[in-house]
Amino acid sequence: MTVKEFLVWAEAQTEGKYELVSGEIVRMAAERVRHNLGKAEIWLVLRTALRAAGLRNVVYNDGMGVVIDHD
Repeated sequence: MTVKEFLVWAEAQTEGKYELVSGEIVRMAAERVRHNLGKAEIWLVLRTALRAAGLRNVVYNDGMGVVIDHD
C-alpha cells in the first residue's frame, strides 16, 4: 500500500490507530494511562517553552499524522 492510499484508508477508520510499515498496515496497541500522562506532560513543557520564547508555533497533543519520506 502506498502512503497516499494509506492516508485515504486511515481517514475512513472509525476505531483504532494504525501505522504504515513497509507498505503494510499495522494496528497500534491501545494507549495506557501512564503513556497518556507522559504525553500530556511533554505537550505542556513544549507549549510553555514556545510561548516563553515568543514563538507562535503550535504543539499538537494527539491524532496528527506524520509522513516520513525515506527516499
